[in-house]
Amino acid sequence: MAVDPIETQRKTVLLVDDQASVRFVVARLLEKAGYRVLPAGSGAEALEIWETCSQEIDLLFTDLQMPGMTGPELVARLRELNPRLKVLFTSGSGIAVVESMLNSEERGHFLPKPFRSPELTAAVNEAINADS
Repeated sequence: MAVDPIETQRKTVLLVDDQASVRFVVARLLEKAGYRVLPAGSGAEALEIWETCSQEIDLLFTDLQMPGMTGPELVARLRELNPRLKVLFTSGSGIAVVESMLNSEERGHFLPKPFRSPELTAAVNEAINADS
């Protein structure tokens, strides 16, 4: 399913992944699809970006497992500030890890790694347009 570039205009994704190469590729794919991307290499860095850009962020796209602060821990911190924050999780870990880290509602907003560009943009678009 192709994403209409008009749908992505002015939509900003806070992308959090501790692996620089993954962050770089995903950011480029999202930018090519028309999204504005704010990349962060850790939960702490994402919190710093949030302090200055929270009003602009339409979606948090975060890896589940990261050193220092997991994706679910980051979401909990940010949802204290914005309970309606839209989130899309990702991970290359097996289903057991995913099930242990996410509740059933959160699993509905999960994109397993590896993924292709069309899957990424469709999942991001769906998460942004989901009812809070």
